[in-house]
Amino acid sequence: MSETTGPAVPPCIFSNSETEMANYYYFIDAHGQQQGPLELSRLNGSLITPDTMVWREGMSNWQPARTLPELAHLFRTSVPPVPPAGAPGVMPKTWLLESVLILLLCCPLGVIGGIGALVYSSRVEEFWVRGFYDEAYRYSRIARQWVLWTLILSVVFSGFSLLSWLLSSAAFFSLPWLPFWGCLAV
Repeated sequence: MSETTGPAVPPCIFSNSETEMANYYYFIDAHGQQQGPLELSRLNGSLITPDTMVWREGMSNWQPARTLPELAHLFRTSVPPVPPAGAPGVMPKTWLLESVLILLLCCPLGVIGGIGALVYSSRVEEFWVRGFYDEAYRYSRIARQWVLWTLILSVVFSGFSLLSWLLSSAAFFSLPWLPFWGCLAV
């Protein structure tokens, strides 16, 4: 008794040309039974898997379906692969633009706060690209804190400076729309 490595190649039962016969496929189902012939358009992912043995006219042996390029579309999924654990989908905000604006527009506190914000905001993308997602989020939070605190302190400082200037200015007390301040003038 001769031993075979796979199912016998089905006999050609078509009287059409070779190119038309090459469009028909045979496959071995989950129960080990030979199925077919089926046209390529009738094959689908529910009939065969990537490991299903397939044969068509022009092939010398049965092959797994995944090895045939014309069947590759049957096994593609429309869902992208799941990212590795801990890899969120969106990079956190870098706060780089805000850091530069704070540095340029909020003096003198803006220089100190802007530099602090720049140091942290410039590292967010670097950590993200290298896969250090937790560090990227942490640096983004710290850069945001530098930006916000510098902005708040600059507004408060500017407000006190303006108020101090107005109160010390003789012209402020002589404004006609503020008659009650006149009593404070010396």
